[in-house]
Amino acid sequence: MKLSIPLLSLLATSQVTLAAPAATVDVAELPSDTILDIRSSNPSDEALAVLEQRATRVCEILDRTVRTIGTSKFTVVYIVMGSRLARQVCEYAGGSRCEELSYIISDGLLLAYTAAAHYSGSIPEGLPGKRDVDDSQDYLQMWETMLSSSDDISYESLSPLSISSDTIALARRQDEPLPTHRFQITGFAVDDSPKHDIIANHYENGETVLHLPLLRGDSGTTNTEGSNLQKRFDNPGFKIAFTTRERSKLTQAHQKSMALAGAATWAVYADNANHKMDDFIGFAETEHAANFYYRIIPEIKGFGTNYETVDICGGMASYLFCIFVRSMSRGTH
Repeated sequence: MKLSIPLLSLLATSQVTLAAPAATVDVAELPSDTILDIRSSNPSDEALAVLEQRATRVCEILDRTVRTIGTSKFTVVYIVMGSRLARQVCEYAGGSRCEELSYIISDGLLLAYTAAAHYSGSIPEGLPGKRDVDDSQDYLQMWETMLSSSDDISYESLSPLSISSDTIALARRQDEPLPTHRFQITGFAVDDSPKHDIIANHYENGETVLHLPLLRGDSGTTNTEGSNLQKRFDNPGFKIAFTTRERSKLTQAHQKSMALAGAATWAVYADNANHKMDDFIGFAETEHAANFYYRIIPEIKGFGTNYETVDICGGMASYLFCIFVRSMSRGTH
């Protein structure tokens, strides 16, 4: 399910207004004693150099609704500026533009919508009405039910993965939530999208992290074979961290439309040369209540099954409230 260029163009012009580009630096204006780090133009070298500086993070506030259907909205709250890593990952995966890989992001967002219909997370966002996780149901069986409930989703197998003692020790050492469930979806596809593998990790705080490695060259498969039980494997790709809240009232077709719009907008920002976007963060909502919060994360080296939090730029509940206030003032509630 590849997004067409006309769809991306429509979103870029009518639904997405890009924020003002960051100021650029003219090398000629730098002091004479400034040291310039000249590196190879090889995409992988450039991306690895960028990762060395990833501790530097700038959260640019967008607070922009991408798509609206009835009382449901898909909103991007932040883009994390820093290294243009999202675009670098797409280039490293074979010189692709992110619009060509956005089906992977769309598939992941659709999974977040599907998950929100079956369980809820527990990040303390201060929002009322959170549903509890049904601990009486086997978790893997719940995902089988989730995947089979969608007419558009297909997959070849769903397999549990072990959680190693090293992973648990690392989580404790870094004061991270412990993983409670881990599994792999092999041959995942939505409609006619290319098949790819997904590793999902669910944590004790209610967050889920989807690991979406990119296709390997001519093989047409993702590079997870033989690496399922490893903490990390060398492969570029993306992660989508999400925490669910309330069931969306949208039909499956409309949820897919929302996921497509979110992925198309992500690609517009990732491919735009004036933005150095790394992460893409926001939420989906229905009637001013969050369905889920999400964070799209690029990875290029040591792509691993480690924990990633959704909320690295501050609480997003306030933006949900602001949207509600704005809609009330316009009489659109």
